[in-house]
Amino acid sequence: MTKSVLIYTPSLKFGGAEKALVTLANCLAGASYNVTYCYSEEGELAKQLKPSIPQINLAKPRMISSVYSLYKTLTKHKPDVVVTTLVHCNIMLMLISFIYNLFNRHQIKIIIRETTNITPRLEQMGRVKRFVFKSLMRVCYPRAKAVVFPNESLKVKFESYFGLVMNNGVVIYNSSAFNSSLIEDQREISFLAGEKLILLSVGRLTKTKRVEDLLYAVSQLPKELDVEVDIVGTGPEESNLKSLAKHLNMSGHVNFKGFLDNPFSFYSHENTVFVLTSELEGMPNALIEALCSGLPCISADCDFGPKEVFDKFLIQDAWLYEPSKINQLVKCITAYSKGTKSFKVNYKHSRGFFSDMVYLAGYKSLLK
Repeated sequence: MTKSVLIYTPSLKFGGAEKALVTLANCLAGASYNVTYCYSEEGELAKQLKPSIPQINLAKPRMISSVYSLYKTLTKHKPDVVVTTLVHCNIMLMLISFIYNLFNRHQIKIIIRETTNITPRLEQMGRVKRFVFKSLMRVCYPRAKAVVFPNESLKVKFESYFGLVMNNGVVIYNSSAFNSSLIEDQREISFLAGEKLILLSVGRLTKTKRVEDLLYAVSQLPKELDVEVDIVGTGPEESNLKSLAKHLNMSGHVNFKGFLDNPFSFYSHENTVFVLTSELEGMPNALIEALCSGLPCISADCDFGPKEVFDKFLIQDAWLYEPSKINQLVKCITAYSKGTKSFKVNYKHSRGFFSDMVYLAGYKSLLK
């Protein structure tokens, strides 16, 4: 019997958590699962869903206002499994499903994804709010069919902070399509001398992404280097970044591209380096996609994800730098542009962790 799966995210605006579940929806639909995608707010990622996947737009500006609509959606569609992500959604779907299962013979199981380190966010809350959230998570998460973490470090951190042993916790790495035209078992990528070097940043423009570090680093590069910065994505920090580029007299060398569908297809490994400057990640989708597209990458060694990703591609730690240490980022960019360090990638090893096939197999095992 074909499993019916409903996937819910609060929006389909560009973001790592949302992109991971759009990928999951497409993979499951390709494997003949009956998939429906539900969201409360439209966004750019709706275009990336396969046309065969029905979309339910609840059209609710606030997630809390989606509760009744979500309950009605479950009652109408009666999915076997609901997959959701982000802590507010995870708690909400667990509570809604509990009420649904009390009054319906048909029982719904919930798979939740915990994609970021929730600790700093909880610690910033007031005492009462933090107590409520921690209590709800301690009650709800162990009762989910599965709690999916995008890397092992995040799972360990979660268990330690909440004092839980997550018997239903599993690690499934985010996936990406590998560029078959570039991929060999192992590849050494070097900058093509004489080309303009493009430093590429892709992601939602928020404070935790620290994209300003890339602008400060470029302002400190040797003057003889011909460098441009392409910033792909939108977000609340966009105007601040534009102001900073102007302040640093870099407006002519910084290009704000906005949202691009499949951005890495526009760039060549011969003259582009992807740079991740985040101070915090769950599992950096953009870093995985950049590597799978054949681009060399420089990354902040932040919690959580980049070090694990580099390990799976068998990439030297030389291409990691301490978060916010702009002088280290400058050295990495300079070393690559001058060819003083080689960037070696092992694609054969990484395909065993980040391919769509492995990603799908991980979720199929949970849907049995």
